[in-house]
Amino acid sequence: MPLENLAQFSDSLAELARAGSANLLALTAPGLRPLSAILWREGVAVTSEQALADATDFTAVLPGGKQVPARLAGRDPGTNVAVLRLEAAAKPIESAPA
Repeated sequence: MPLENLAQFSDSLAELARAGSANLLALTAPGLRPLSAILWREGVAVTSEQALADATDFTAVLPGGKQVPARLAGRDPGTNVAVLRLEAAAKPIESAPA
């Protein structure tokens, strides 16, 4: 692969990572290590169900550092997905089509 193609590929990956990071947040709770989550819809985040242990109340750290309370809305061990409701109306940022 020519170097210019590799550079273009690298630039494209960096742009995708930058665009996606706007919808990532951290979840914290006493006794748990920080977890990552995706801001799925306005006021709704999803994360790995198995990482939550028995916690139900979290602090979500939004992009930019704002902290808002988050509460477990549901979990499905079969698909390893958990849904949390954020008390602030954080909205996901939609990326432009490639």
